[in-house]
Amino acid sequence: MIGTDKYSYQSRLKTVDPTAKIVLTASSMVLCLGTNGIAVSIFTIVFFCAVSALWGGTAVNTFLRLMRAPLFFLLV
Repeated sequence: MIGTDKYSYQSRLKTVDPTAKIVLTASSMVLCLGTNGIAVSIFTIVFFCAVSALWGGTAVNTFLRLMRAPLFFLLV
């Protein structure tokens, strides 16, 4: 099993309806692209990180370790 798959199967968010996840993700993407504001984008990133780490039950240090590469590309 791939490492990220292990965390997705252990997440408390696995029981949430996939349609709700898609609607939330798509609406936040439209919001970020529509406003084109750095503050909205940063708030969205922080919000989704908090939801994934806290509500999903993933340890913060594990979450940050998994997000190192995507965060590096965002900073670049």
